[in-house]
Amino acid sequence: MKDEIWKFKPDDTSVTKEMFKSSWMSIWKGKIMRDYKSEDLPSNWDSKPVK
Repeated sequence: MKDEIWKFKPDDTSVTKEMFKSSWMSIWKGKIMRDYKSEDLPSNWDSKPVK
């Protein structure tokens, strides 16, 4: 997907210049991973027809 938005959740949620800079550098270096909001599928996810 070309226009995909990636979201990152830093450990420190304060809003300061230093936090922004350190968070950006951590993302750039791969120390902070992408934040996914999902959950595992239940075991019976395909047992009923789609509505």
